[in-house]
Amino acid sequence: MDLDKSTYSPIRLFASLAVVFLVTEFGVIPVLGRSLFVSGVAEASIRLFFLTAMSFSVIYFFGYAPFVKKMISGQDIDETRNEFVSLASHQLRTPLTAIKLFLELLENETVGPLNAEQKDYVKDLQQSTDKLIRLTNNLLNVSRMEAGKLVVAIEPTDFVALISDVIDELKSWIKAKNCNFAFVKPEQPLPLIPLDETLMRQVVINLISNAVKYARSGKGDVVVTLESQVDGYLFSVKDNGIGIPADIRGKIFRKFFRSDIAARIDTTGSGLGLYVIKMIVELGGGRIWFESSEGQGSEFFVKFPLQGMKSRTAL
Repeated sequence: MDLDKSTYSPIRLFASLAVVFLVTEFGVIPVLGRSLFVSGVAEASIRLFFLTAMSFSVIYFFGYAPFVKKMISGQDIDETRNEFVSLASHQLRTPLTAIKLFLELLENETVGPLNAEQKDYVKDLQQSTDKLIRLTNNLLNVSRMEAGKLVVAIEPTDFVALISDVIDELKSWIKAKNCNFAFVKPEQPLPLIPLDETLMRQVVINLISNAVKYARSGKGDVVVTLESQVDGYLFSVKDNGIGIPADIRGKIFRKFFRSDIAARIDTTGSGLGLYVIKMIVELGGGRIWFESSEGQGSEFFVKFPLQGMKSRTAL
């Protein structure tokens, strides 16, 4: 593999972190290992960090170094960037899914009982893992959409059940945020709607998690509504949070955009969520918009025609 010197620095960084992980985890230098690993969530976080670093060193060296070389040389930089992000995101999904599975085993006490403090640590790790999974999915979808490779694969879907599943998935976090939450279901049962369940789930998760995140601290109110209209199905999420200032409303769906107040509330956001779901909704033939009053809250709307989402194959 022919790499120039500048390509080696990331490899050296991640490889060094991997070595530190192996040394501290497996006791090659026990004193160093014991001094680094403290109890509780700090220990788990450090372990996950170094495990990720080790994974990156292997993935980077064996799979991605050629892409970095192409980017350094300026060859097809846009195409190479998208391919790199797509491959990196795809490779991250498997270990993140495994981490989530093991955390669920811990939460359910399948491998043994946990005390109250340990349960809190597991919940914190689950929330962090869910954030990483959402970020990975966002990056993967951005690269696919910008390369014209995002597929919209529709199938008859129970939209009410999909929303309920998402709410159930987020219920611990919603409770921890002391948020009053309501799901207003349609007055009459809905037929199965042609949707891409995976992509639609991402839309629902993003809008609900944003509403809970930015709802009024300690006394937040979030209302999720699904209704059938004459010309389509309307899904909406309303909160009583910070609202969106008038001067930035035109930027809300831009890639990587985050308002100053949103960044202060959540420093870990990527600015990709709304950009991604807008592209998903519009690629599927729907429409997304919002209404907001600064300091009073926001309401986001997603509407699809009665025939549901449009299918789409890769270009």
